Amino acid sequence: MIDLVALKAELDTDPRGLGYAGKTVHEIKPMLNANPETVSRPITPGKLWEWFDQHSRLVALGAARADAALTAEEQHAAQAVWYSLGGDVTDEDTRNSLPQQVALSAAPFANAIALLVAAEVLSAAQGAAVLALGNVSLPRDEAIGLGHVRESYITAALAL
Repeated sequence: MIDLVALKAELDTDPRGLGYAGKTVHEIKPMLNANPETVSRPITPGKLWEWFDQHSRLVALGAARADAALTAEEQHAAQAVWYSLGGDVTDEDTRNSLPQQVALSAAPFANAIALLVAAEVLSAAQGAAVLALGNVSLPRDEAIGLGHVRESYITAALAL
C-alpha cells in the first residue's frame, strides 16, 4: 500500500514547484507520473570495478593507497574506494557475487571520490562519471519512493 501521508506531504509542500495547488485529481496524476528526475541508485562492486578497469584507473587507485606523496586522508580515500569495488577479491565471479551495494551518493563515498580528484588519481570528469554510474531517470512518484500513484491514492491522500 502506498504511503498516503508521504503523498499528502508531496501534494501540500510541492517541493519541486510542479503546481499541484488548485489542480484536480485528474490533473495531478500525470504530474506525478511524469516529470522525470535523476535518482542515484546503489551499484554492485563489480560494476564499479568494471568502470575503473575500462578507464585504466585500477592501477592508479591501487597505487594511491600507499603513495607517500598523498596525504593520509587521500590514501584512506583510495583504500575505501578500493574496498568498495572489491579490490581485494581475486576472482571476478566472487566479486560479481558480493552482496553489498555501493551507495554512490552517500557522503562517505562521494567525499572519497572528491579526495581522489583532489589528489589527481581521477580527473574531475572521471570523478563525476563514477558518481553518476547509478543514475536513473524516474517519474516523480517513483523518485520519491511512492511507486506508481493512482487517482484513488491522490483522492485518499487529499482527504487526510
